Amino acid sequence: MRNILCATSILVAASLAPAAANDFAATEWKVAGGTVEQSISFSEAGRFQGFAGCNRVFGSYKSDSEKMKITVFGQTRKFCGEEIDRHERTFLSALKQTRYSVRKSRNLKFLDKSKEILIDFELRN
Repeated sequence: MRNILCATSILVAASLAPAAANDFAATEWKVAGGTVEQSISFSEAGRFQGFAGCNRVFGSYKSDSEKMKITVFGQTRKFCGEEIDRHERTFLSALKQTRYSVRKSRNLKFLDKSKEILIDFELRN
C-alpha cells in the first residue's frame, strides 16, 4: 500500500510540474504567416512528421535544453509546381539546418548554428 501511495504521489507531482520549454511530444505546429501551408508535429517517441506544402516529410528529432536536431528520413515526391517546390526546398533545408529551438507559449522558432531564425511556428489549435 505504501508503494502505491508513493507512486501516486510522484505521478501527481509530475503532472503538476510545468512543461519544459523544449517538450515537443504530442504537439503540432504550423508555419506562422506563411503563404504556403507548412507544418510539423512531434511524437513522444522522438519522431516527427510534417507537411512541406505539397509533400509529406518524416524523420526523427532530438531536443536537449535549447538544442534541437532534426533528421529527415524521407519525403513524398509529388511535383506541385515551381513556386510550391521552391517553398518546400526552403522548408526542408531549414529543418536540416536546425540546431536550436526556442519555445514560448504558442510560438516555436527553429534556429541555425548561428542562432538565426530559420522557421517561425505557431501552435496549431
